[in-house]
Amino acid sequence: MSQTTSTLIARNTSSQEFIDFCNEKNIDIVSIADSLGKLLLPGPGVHFEDFNIICDFYEALAQAGNNEHFGLDWALAQNDDFKNAGPITFLANRVRSWRSFIEISLDYINKFTTGFRYSVTEKPDLGVYVIECVVHPLASPCKQLLEHHFATIAQMSFRAVPNMRFRTVSFQHSGTAKNLIFDKAFRCPVSFNAATNSMTADLDILNTSPSKSAKVIRRGLNAYLDFQIRGIKKENANITTLVSSLIPSLLGGRQIGLNQLANALEISPKKLQRLLVEENTSFSEILDRTRRTMAVRYLSETDLTLKHIAQLLDYASQETLIQAFYRWQGMTPSKFRSSAKNKKNAIMNSRQTPKTPA
Repeated sequence: MSQTTSTLIARNTSSQEFIDFCNEKNIDIVSIADSLGKLLLPGPGVHFEDFNIICDFYEALAQAGNNEHFGLDWALAQNDDFKNAGPITFLANRVRSWRSFIEISLDYINKFTTGFRYSVTEKPDLGVYVIECVVHPLASPCKQLLEHHFATIAQMSFRAVPNMRFRTVSFQHSGTAKNLIFDKAFRCPVSFNAATNSMTADLDILNTSPSKSAKVIRRGLNAYLDFQIRGIKKENANITTLVSSLIPSLLGGRQIGLNQLANALEISPKKLQRLLVEENTSFSEILDRTRRTMAVRYLSETDLTLKHIAQLLDYASQETLIQAFYRWQGMTPSKFRSSAKNKKNAIMNSRQTPKTPA
């Protein structure tokens, strides 16, 4: 396994459904996670880890399960509602074409990982569009994780777009497509040792309206919200706690707001606002408090740039984040990060320095 690097970050991938899936395959997921220093944090919220740990995790699970197609199996095993992709189904309610959905979804994914970089290119002369994923040169072997990503994209596409089909799928890593699982995952020719990691589909599909599959999208969104709500302790299940729990998982898509959140909760904005007022708070106060908590954690625990953090927190610019952070902490984000790093180093040094006998 490759050495990890703190420069590559990815969103945590350890939902309860994923843990249950591994247990059903008789894979000791807890021991494997512990051996890699990976955190199993099922439940609401957004957690980040070293991207390479996640890559190594998927490869180790494939080896433990003696399954060279572990990533594909997990993508195919997910329920039709795709509650693990809840934020993306949330975004799907805000667009009018599959083109917009893909663009926003890939932008969202790119914000939550620096190990993969997704892009979509339209090629009118060939009548196709191409989704491409570039793997960071410092990334660990990521065959399982990449195949899982592609298969998940394909399965969501098949469920959401009428008559959806891909022309080709290609991977840069080695492999063989002589297996029914590739037919099931992609329904098109698959090639390996290719120049790019890409998925090619008919261009006219981009104009398809996701509204034709509104039931699929709504079902996925409801399942995702239910999953988030279940993670809240019942004794604390008030509207403030609910909103505070949902906001972190929906930030980063440029769609967060009182109206959008009320729509996701299937209540009117006025009712949501009234319920929050009854608990002596407001959506803007909860959003501000959530952003502060997440900004502090990102600056303390990751190497994400200020620009990247501003995007994850749905700020219009890096400068807006700096102004907000100064209001919260009385210092700039850079100064806070430097101070947090010095404190962490001091703690590590104190642990490593042997005590002098009295």
